[in-house]
Amino acid sequence: MGVNAVGLIDVGCSAGLNLNVDRVGITHSNGQSLGDPSSAVQLSSSIVGDRPIPTRAMPKVLARVGVDLDRVDVTDADDARWLRTCLWPDQPERAARLEAEMALAATAPPLLLHGDAVEVVPGDHLLSADQPPSLPSNGNDGAPQSCARRPRAVSSGDMSRNGKTSPAPAGGWLEGDEQRAWLAYIRVQLRLAYEMNRQLLACSGMSLPDYDVLTGLSVAEGGRMSITVLAAQIGWERSRVSHHVRRMSARGLVTCGLSAADRRVTEVTLTARGRQAQQEAAAGHVDLVRRLFFGGLPEGHVGPLGEALESVYANIIKQGSLPPPVDWHPAEG
Repeated sequence: MGVNAVGLIDVGCSAGLNLNVDRVGITHSNGQSLGDPSSAVQLSSSIVGDRPIPTRAMPKVLARVGVDLDRVDVTDADDARWLRTCLWPDQPERAARLEAEMALAATAPPLLLHGDAVEVVPGDHLLSADQPPSLPSNGNDGAPQSCARRPRAVSSGDMSRNGKTSPAPAGGWLEGDEQRAWLAYIRVQLRLAYEMNRQLLACSGMSLPDYDVLTGLSVAEGGRMSITVLAAQIGWERSRVSHHVRRMSARGLVTCGLSAADRRVTEVTLTARGRQAQQEAAAGHVDLVRRLFFGGLPEGHVGPLGEALESVYANIIKQGSLPPPVDWHPAEG
């Protein structure tokens, strides 16, 4: 196809292991190989039929996005154990390969979105046979293309689009400074989330989602919130919060139980162990944010950037679907 760089979208991704296809080694039954021969994950395939196998190297993967109603986090001990239970005990080769695949995925976790693919990745053309999903480069710095709100496939080199494959947005496609600002934000957000998650796992043994939950609870009176309020606080769906805090409770970071005031409400409470873990992780987290985020800002830009982001956040609170967080205080005027 002549594509030098692509983005991968896996619908029904589970743990997103298939999104690392370019990071594994594949040997075909005719002796041809593909991918990384030095990878810890080596796969084999049998060729059926007489059609030739492509010989060109895999294109560079710029973005990895998975969508699932119940995504699995390989960096979470409970989720990893669940994956292992999906294999029969008399298949040691597959078990060993799964361990290698999970270890590989943990070194650079893909972006896994929770929800229905029809809602999370809109556009019927994403699932059509004549236009497979991809996120090609914008031709400048190798960053993936993205259009407003959610990652999705694009078929041209910019976000102006030609209108041939899908209806244009009511306000028109992003162009000029809008496109530049949005793509810059997406690049920063994806890369910074990866770096923060990696640092927290390496230094504190917790994931970025763990830290988000602990930080959200730390602003509440008594370190306690209902699942619905916590979801609004950290910007997650309620089902994701419910699933994640159950795993955290098994590690003693939070407790989950029915509210004494309303037995229909499930509350999440920050434990002493969880508060200590969050406090011990904070210093390294702040050091990384200062080095990677503020270290790249030109002098005099911190104030204006903060004002701009506060304005964007206020607009999201006003027009978005989640209620405002408990510590939200809109600016007057």
